[in-house]
Amino acid sequence: MKKNNNKLFLLLIVLISACNIVDKRSDTAVLLYDANIIDVETGLLSKSKAILIDSGRIISVGNKEELQKFVLSNNQRNLEGKYVMPGLWDSHVHIDKLADDMDHAKEMLSLYTLNGVTSIREMGGDWNKLKEFKQHCEQTHYAPSSYTAGPIFENKAYIDWIVEIDNDPSFRKLRIGLETPDQVPPLLDSVVNLGVDIIKIRTAPSPE
Repeated sequence: MKKNNNKLFLLLIVLISACNIVDKRSDTAVLLYDANIIDVETGLLSKSKAILIDSGRIISVGNKEELQKFVLSNNQRNLEGKYVMPGLWDSHVHIDKLADDMDHAKEMLSLYTLNGVTSIREMGGDWNKLKEFKQHCEQTHYAPSSYTAGPIFENKAYIDWIVEIDNDPSFRKLRIGLETPDQVPPLLDSVVNLGVDIIKIRTAPSPE
């Protein structure tokens, strides 16, 4: 009997915890109901489910009747006939080359989210542009989340060769030339201080 009581006690804790998670919703919480959810790991389809989202996080997935009482009626959306799946990633992009006009380039970023790509990994380029893009992505839901590299670390001899072959001095502005290992720490710190998320290293002059 004691063993059964312990199981019941644990079950109550789980149920209370689950209720507390749902109860902690804000007035901006959103309920998407009658959605068909695709499990990309198993390929299974859960039909006509409701998804409770608050502060950018999925709080609960269940039945509409169970979850709609936690969300303001104006924040409930009917997704009947539509499908929901985890957001896709594009892990190698160079968005600084989207367009010369920055406003137009920012509008083009919405093409990612419209096609289900909710996150991108920007792999380095003109930091002045990339910083502005990154800030834009943080300020709107219509652009993907951007994880961004800045100037690319490169073998200085390679940079010089490209500049000569292509007759393109501007190429130097997009790269940080390395010749010796002792150059790495201060240059690395300078790029980190720009506010980048990742460091991109290409043709390094040596393993060190």
